[in-house]
Amino acid sequence: MRHFTLRRFLKSKGALETPVANLIILLATVLLASAVVIYAVNLTKAEALKEKVYISTSHIWYISDAESVAGLGISNIGPTSVLITQIEINGLESQWSGTTNYVVYCEVTGSFPGDLPPVQTISNTQNTTITIGGQQFSFAVASAGLTVKSGWSIAFYIVLPNLISINDLSTPVTITLTTAQSAYFTETLVQSI
Repeated sequence: MRHFTLRRFLKSKGALETPVANLIILLATVLLASAVVIYAVNLTKAEALKEKVYISTSHIWYISDAESVAGLGISNIGPTSVLITQIEINGLESQWSGTTNYVVYCEVTGSFPGDLPPVQTISNTQNTTITIGGQQFSFAVASAGLTVKSGWSIAFYIVLPNLISINDLSTPVTITLTTAQSAYFTETLVQSI
């Protein structure tokens, strides 16, 4: 029977193998856990800064085969401002300040006082006053890149030439609102005025 000595233990090839292997496994585990924690923290911070848009109302009103009007109301319920870059109706991009296809808008502090009413005449050269929920709001012609502050709402009326026909009544139409970070979709049925 051999006696255990420190010299024999240190000269042995397998003497330090087990403790070193255990330290390497422990170090690898700590590094992987740290990486997961850092990733989770960064993901949580990024999610906290994402925009959140709520489409509160959407309508499309058929006026004639030559013209229809869409109404869209959104609220910014997120922590950051939202940059609206584009509005599409049935895949057709709306012009911000065109002559026959244009967008008018009105910013509202907080939420809307009511649903958007149908409107037949909207000017693309001057402000249009529209009553919503018993209050009058002034709608101006939009320009590209509208910003909606956190906690604010914005109402749009979009004049659509030759896009909606009488045969589209009661059929769903897709409205897409594109922002700097995302795209928001809603479907609405075509109504007559």
